[in-house]
Order: sequence, then C-alpha cells, then structure tokens
Amino acid sequence: MKKRTFLHAAPTVLGACIRTLPRPKPLRFPAYTAVLAADLHTDADPWRDRTDVLRLALSGVTRTLGEVDAFVMAGDITNCGDEREYRLLWTLLRRYIRAKAVLPAMGNHDSWHHSDHPNHEIARRLFADLLKDCGHDPAHPYYRYSDRHCTYLVLGTEGLAHNGTRISPAQLEWFSRELLKAVKLDRTTVVVNHQPLADRNGGDESWEEEGQTEAGRRIETLLAEAADAAAHPVVFVSGHRHQLSPKCVERASDRLWFINLPSFEYGGGEKHPGTAAILRFMPEDDTPRISFYDFIRLRPVEPREE
Repeated sequence: MKKRTFLHAAPTVLGACIRTLPRPKPLRFPAYTAVLAADLHTDADPWRDRTDVLRLALSGVTRTLGEVDAFVMAGDITNCGDEREYRLLWTLLRRYIRAKAVLPAMGNHDSWHHSDHPNHEIARRLFADLLKDCGHDPAHPYYRYSDRHCTYLVLGTEGLAHNGTRISPAQLEWFSRELLKAVKLDRTTVVVNHQPLADRNGGDESWEEEGQTEAGRRIETLLAEAADAAAHPVVFVSGHRHQLSPKCVERASDRLWFINLPSFEYGGGEKHPGTAAILRFMPEDDTPRISFYDFIRLRPVEPREE
C-alpha cells in the first residue's frame, strides 16, 4: 500500500522538482542577417594571390553564418570590370555564398572594363549581366531591393570614373523618389554607394575630382531630410577607402548612420582582407546592430586607429 501510494505520488513530486530547477535561457538567434562587403577587386590574373584570399573570405561567410538574408557588395567588385573577372566572381559566389539576395553596386574600378584601354560601355554591359544573374533589373546601374527588414537603395556610377563616381540627374531624381517612399515603410533603409560622402567617414575628395560635388551634397541633404521623417534608421554604406578605423562608423543622429567598409579582398599585402560588416536584427527588436568580422581568421574585429 505504501509502495502504491509512493508511485501515485511520484509524478507530482517529480513535477515539483522540475519546476524548481533553473530553466535554461533560450538561444536568441538573429531574425535577420546581412553581410556588407566592399572592394572585392576580383582579379582573374593567375599570378596574383587575390583569388585565394577571396575564396577564403567568401567561404568564411558561409562557415560562420550559414545562409544570410543579403550579401551586399558595395562597389569595386572587380579590379578592371573585365569579363574574366565577372565570370570568376560569379563562380565564387555560386560556390561559396548562400544568400537570399546578392546586391552588387558598381564602383569606379568596375567602370573601366580594362585599365589600359578603358571602355565604360563594355563595363556597363558586363555589370548589367551580373545584375540580371542576381535577379535585378539590368536597365540601370542603380536599383531598389526590399525584404522583410530592409529596403536597399543601391547607387552606381554611370560613366568612366578614375577614382570617383558619376551620378546623373536622372539617378538623383530616382533616389529622391525612392528614398521618400522607403522611409515611410516599417523597416530600415540601407543606401549603398561605393564612395563615402565628402564630409563623412573621413571624407573623399574624388567627388570634387570627378565634378560631382553637387551630386554628393544633394545625396547628403536627401539623407538628412529622409532620416528626420523616418521611424527607423537610414544607413548609408560605402567602401573605397580600404580602412578599418573609428571613422568607419559615424552616427549623424539616432536615425542616420554612415558605415564605411574596409577592403574585403585586396591581396595579401593589405591590412584587412576578409573583413566585412554584419548587419543583424534580433527577435522583437527593430533596431539594426552592426559589427565587423574577419571572415578569414573567423573572429570579430573592432575599428581602431592605424
């Protein structure tokens, strides 16, 4: 009788014990992850080590994060805008990157086609082919992409540019319209342009060199106005400077951020190959979190004075 009583009571006793044990904290996986990379400088020259560096960096993204929501390439994705470089880049992306969206931007190196005999028309057609392969409208080197957490507005150079960018009045008008529409949505707006603005992230004099001073000022004005009207942050992402310093992260206000990316790949002699930014949203949190990560050495890194 006592034995039977104990057996009947056992579930109640065990239940009380389980309830008193400390419950493990649930793991908080990101609700959204994007990788922001710049200056891949894909080079099909077999005598350089850039391909091996790029292969390590791209494979490190998948080893570290698995599938990501977006893989952004903020300009200078090739070294000369050559067909062989695009072919190699597309092969490496297909082999190593698992992303729901690949978002390339056209930088000054991509505008050449060949550094000895530049031809922007050929370079433009090759970039358009990449846009089409990535599922974007190839009509212009600028476009919009939206998902559940971000609206991306990708700007691109529209002419041969030695060290800067060429942004037409038509592109500025498109950007003005799309930016106003984007900030009205319940999500973060990410603007991608290869060059940082002249007065942000340490500056870039190439806007003046290429006769684009007014275009740069117009972009910054539009960003400030949009951020004032936005409920979520507006993030301007650039590359070009190949540095990882405290100037890489600049917050003009709570809703306007400027992120300048180091070189993702530029040969073994550079200081930061494999380094990119990770943009994350955590569950039940609509504020983006941005950190820097070395995808070759597989470790987080912090911007610092060099």
